[in-house]
Amino acid sequence: MWRIIDITGDNYNLICNQENLVIVKNNEEKLRAHFSDINSIITHSYSILITGVLMQKLIDYNIPLIICDRTHNPVGILLQTFKHSEYGNRLQLQISASKPLIKKAWKQIIQTKIFNQAKVLSKIGKKEESDLLIKYSKEVKSFDKTNRESVASRVYFSTLFENFRRNSNGNDIINASLNYTYTIIRSCVARSVVGSGLNPSLGIFHSYKHNYFCLIDDLIEPLRPFVDLYVKNNIAEITKNNILTSEVKHLLVKILEKDFDYNSEQLNLTNIIQKYVYSYIEYLSKQTKKISIPML
Repeated sequence: MWRIIDITGDNYNLICNQENLVIVKNNEEKLRAHFSDINSIITHSYSILITGVLMQKLIDYNIPLIICDRTHNPVGILLQTFKHSEYGNRLQLQISASKPLIKKAWKQIIQTKIFNQAKVLSKIGKKEESDLLIKYSKEVKSFDKTNRESVASRVYFSTLFENFRRNSNGNDIINASLNYTYTIIRSCVARSVVGSGLNPSLGIFHSYKHNYFCLIDDLIEPLRPFVDLYVKNNIAEITKNNILTSEVKHLLVKILEKDFDYNSEQLNLTNIIQKYVYSYIEYLSKQTKKISIPML
């Protein structure tokens, strides 16, 4: 399994030594990892020194470098661009995709997201609310013009956790854990999107005017319930100290090691995401009429 390297704290130096990332603090080596073993790097600090040589190596190995704020929300990301041999062809696919094709893609994504949310509620014994979300999933129109996603979300999160309000900027332990784990999944989607030759700024629903990585944020939507269920199932351990400790982060990263069913095959989330992104390419090229979106 590729390593996700989390750097929290100040005064770290990130350098390149041959084909290894080396992390140093106070002249002491804290970590050494070969670039081929690294999935992504997540930082939560305002005083980290990163060399230009290291950034070039991260680009060469397609390793996302994600910069987070204090609530563990990503505020920036370093990704390679325009290196895939099929980039020109994939870019043309994205640009030439018709509006009806894109609108149907978003409908599929939101339908599956709400369906996955319903499955989460079903798994925790909330049948009535789960049935309601199934109903909302079936009511999604092209481009979700009736906003079933928002309606479902209000029911979903108020049922999933007690006395909870979803807030992407929230610093309570549940919101912080969700934000952190979404960031982990987002980095995997980013790596797969760029690694497959897609342009991350050409999204489905989100606008490139406000977000260069809008395709990544589009494709992650049906994957969020995977995170929600994982956090719910580990809530006792997560809330033990009521802060996002290194132990909790280590636990949350393990979501990538879990196997899920994808097209009748048991795969971990990293592999599922790669296949999901390629299914989107097949959809754009009209090799298939539906995107093979991961389902719980």
